[in-house]
Amino acid sequence: MNYKVVGPPGTGKTQTLLDKVIEYKNSGIPLDRIGYFAFTRKAAHEARDRFLETFPQLQKKNIKHFRTLHSFAFWYLGLKEENVMQEEHYETIGKQSNLRITYAPYEVNAFNGIFTSNSEYLNIINLSRVKRIDVLKQLDKNEHLGKIERDKLKVLAHHIDDYKSTYGLIDYNDMIEKFIDVIQLPDAKVPEFDVIFIDEAQDLSLLQWDMVKLLQKHTKDLYLAGDDDQAIFGWAGADVQSFIKF
Repeated sequence: MNYKVVGPPGTGKTQTLLDKVIEYKNSGIPLDRIGYFAFTRKAAHEARDRFLETFPQLQKKNIKHFRTLHSFAFWYLGLKEENVMQEEHYETIGKQSNLRITYAPYEVNAFNGIFTSNSEYLNIINLSRVKRIDVLKQLDKNEHLGKIERDKLKVLAHHIDDYKSTYGLIDYNDMIEKFIDVIQLPDAKVPEFDVIFIDEAQDLSLLQWDMVKLLQKHTKDLYLAGDDDQAIFGWAGADVQSFIKF
């Protein structure tokens, strides 16, 4: 069954989810069969800590699935921090491509995949990835600033892929894309849950929604919580319409 919890700030959406987590645990569902995923690591950890207040005999290690979707993909794929693209890698790519890239970080300690850069080329490439569309189609949306050379944009997108392949690196979008690809392999060890909770769902990108839909196939119950009026990451690719239509 699918359930949706909607309400403005302070109305207890997260508490509603946590009450259901407790209900499922008390019914005998093992904790490793319960997934609680929030858009930000902060929200996931706050929910985990509030849950632990109810069960002080438990430790953080006992509830490993209070995470972001990126973090879950990272864990499932067995990745390490050194596998992940860092700001200096983008600066190197910029030098190789004659682009002045002075910053290109993912949001620190959030594990939500939010990416920003002074290079509109990188921003367009990232948006095309999270929206699951061709990079030139994203360019044609005219959501960027300044003049962008079409050919240079396409070449840069390929150069980034080649760079990651050469050095065995992945970015945050790769985490979810690879998770989706691996899970659909015939011999994949699919993570199956009895119930999944998704908090802050209004901020998920289409790429993240594809992951949610895939997880949905391998769980009995799914709960979504969010507020479309709180959607603030449209500039980063959040697809609030998917939440509204769910």
